Amino acid sequence: FVRPERPTELPGVDAYGLRLVAHRTLYDRGTLVAHSPSLRPLSPTAPLRMHETDLQRLGLSSGATVTVGAPTGKKVTLTAIADPAVPRGVAAMAVNHDGADPAEMIDITSPVTTIQVAST
Repeated sequence: FVRPERPTELPGVDAYGLRLVAHRTLYDRGTLVAHSPSLRPLSPTAPLRMHETDLQRLGLSSGATVTVGAPTGKKVTLTAIADPAVPRGVAAMAVNHDGADPAEMIDITSPVTTIQVAST
């Protein structure tokens, strides 16, 4: 690791976008869980988790089906749920679950990825 001489400048947040955060869960599509009949049901399709304030700002309610657009050009349809543990301005997606893969949405050329969420 080489520490940069100055901090990385982050792009500004616009009124429409949410910062994407990819996170891991205990049970996912990993080899051990996938091959265990008793654990497999513990890895459901992962939703898009957002703060309730962001859902309301977009005119959505928890459980709504949304279309998520990423700077990579990828668009996916997910269920959005309210989660008070997710900070305002952030959308969280679990890695290695059925459904959308956040890795396909992350722009590796940018220090952060901003996604657009719209009602389906």
